[in-house]
Amino acid sequence: MCRKGFILLVALLVCAFSPEKSVAQARPAFSDYEYHVTDDGMFGLYKPKGWKVGTQRYPNGKMVYVTDQRDNSYVSLLLLEAVDPNVDSVVFAGATLKTSAGRCLT
Repeated sequence: MCRKGFILLVALLVCAFSPEKSVAQARPAFSDYEYHVTDDGMFGLYKPKGWKVGTQRYPNGKMVYVTDQRDNSYVSLLLLEAVDPNVDSVVFAGATLKTSAGRCLT
């Protein structure tokens, strides 16, 4: 029994500490990207060519988003101007969703 346990321990250690196969990724071709600065000059980003950049204003900040040509993929970033320390994240998220839902309906 002791010998089986020792063999199992050795096999486990070999598997755990053997070097993993690393998969090399190609360097990104920066010629496929273009630099974009928002209209107010507040934020600059590299985006894939052909993607659209937009901004949306909130009472407590601003959102910058990038979408592909067919609006299938997007990336968004919310930049806060002032955070009220008395408001927790649930209240903040609810207020943001109410604001964005109201803008979508108008």
